[in-house]
Amino acid sequence: MCFRRYFFLFFSAGLLFSFSQKKTCGTSFFVQQSLKKFPEKQMVLDQLNSFTKEFIELNKLCRVSDTTYIIPVVVHVIHNYGSERISKNQVLSCMQSINNDFNALNDDIVEVVDSFTNIISDMGIEFRLAQLDSEGNCTDGITYHQSILTYEGGENVKDDTYWDNDMYMNVWVVADLASEGTAAYAYYPGSAPDNHEGIICDDDYFGTIGTANNGNWSRHTMPHEVGHYFNLAHPWGSNNGPGDEDEDEDGIPDNCMID
Repeated sequence: MCFRRYFFLFFSAGLLFSFSQKKTCGTSFFVQQSLKKFPEKQMVLDQLNSFTKEFIELNKLCRVSDTTYIIPVVVHVIHNYGSERISKNQVLSCMQSINNDFNALNDDIVEVVDSFTNIISDMGIEFRLAQLDSEGNCTDGITYHQSILTYEGGENVKDDTYWDNDMYMNVWVVADLASEGTAAYAYYPGSAPDNHEGIICDDDYFGTIGTANNGNWSRHTMPHEVGHYFNLAHPWGSNNGPGDEDEDEDGIPDNCMID
């Protein structure tokens, strides 16, 4: 079974559930902002995409089916002692949602349209809260940091909290993102400002309990962003407009040729 093929299917399905409400994914915007500020990072992205295409061509059979990849995660909760100081149980509920989606265990998988049900797959990826910090000390994989920046969260909360991205997937949870109308965003690999790679999420969209809820947009927001973290664009490409406009009147929806 081909990893990219099934990962793409999952990501496409998750997208439909994740952002049907008023807050949307901010990845496309923030990636473009970073590339404008640090144009040298475009070369990193181009090299990664070239490698990916070559790897797919050379590995048609993909990996063996019993391989499981473990991703250590650290969740940085940025708070000002309000409800945004989410509980460990809420963090665990989000981890469960991510693992469910990536391993075809989500109960709403029955809603996948019939044309794609035969390629649903367990991704063989498990996300675990880190048990050791970068100094080798025991941790539960959750850090709490008091800051009024939680009300306008973004790149401003990362400098003093970031853990080595070679060892951990960094996640930040804030009360509100500074980018109005954004539920969460991530960076494609290598495109983030230095020491800022990871995912940042509004606490209302993080997990299934506490300040979040068990609606589709909350349950699937973080799995959606993890897809971006793993270098997947939206199915229609790196923008936030899945419409069917055809401004050049060539008979092909404009977004069809982006990705």
